[in-house]
Amino acid sequence: MPLRAGNGFLSRLGQLTCVTTAVVAFLLLASPSAQAVRGGDDARARSYVASLQTVRASDGGHFCGATLVTPQLLITAAHCVTGRRPTDVLVHLGAEYLATGGEDHLVDRIDIHPDFDPATYAHDLAVIGIRTRAAGASASIVTQAPGTGRLFVELLGWGRTCPWSSCRPSSHLQSIESRTVPASQCAGYLGSGDLCAANPEGWRGPCYGDSGGPALDPAGRLTGIISRGPGGINCGEAPFTLTAVGDHLPWLRSLGVT
Repeated sequence: MPLRAGNGFLSRLGQLTCVTTAVVAFLLLASPSAQAVRGGDDARARSYVASLQTVRASDGGHFCGATLVTPQLLITAAHCVTGRRPTDVLVHLGAEYLATGGEDHLVDRIDIHPDFDPATYAHDLAVIGIRTRAAGASASIVTQAPGTGRLFVELLGWGRTCPWSSCRPSSHLQSIESRTVPASQCAGYLGSGDLCAANPEGWRGPCYGDSGGPALDPAGRLTGIISRGPGGINCGEAPFTLTAVGDHLPWLRSLGVT
């Protein structure tokens, strides 16, 4: 999804990365939606932040975000890549701008979490393998499941900066700061292995095109993956969910993510 002033979600939530002034655009109206960053700020390039794009698309084809966690593996949201073949996806990595800079990589594998539920978006996690090693540094990931206390996070993405269909993904990488909140604030759309995150000022958050992008803890470690928000609400106007990386470590390690 894209981030609308603080959100960024995927398929149902909207397909990924539009992290700008509008951080949470939610995809399907009647179901969990994906997003982009609405209400975000321009961010500097990060070597590990990626835009997932449709190969051969005339407009660049950005549809979600991802995070490089080893020289050849990235983590994204399962709903971003369900139904897609590796040959359909291009990874635009380490850039500040959506269409220029950074490095581009072809994909050779997509592994979707075996417990991903497309109806509820539980375990909304996938690993993407690229054919050649990335030149830039990878992100570090958390080493344990999240606690119950409040956690501050930074969201990054190229999702839409507004929730309307006329809006396009942001051309510049966007950032927004959020925090986790009690699970009750995401009642009805919080799945197993999810964190509930606040929408700053009641309107900023991930939006269409931000899904799959990173949520980084204060130490800069990947702690969550932008997933979805409630159906029937514009991105950024309600708390949204993050897939908790720490709750899925055994599966990630089985694929070579360490």
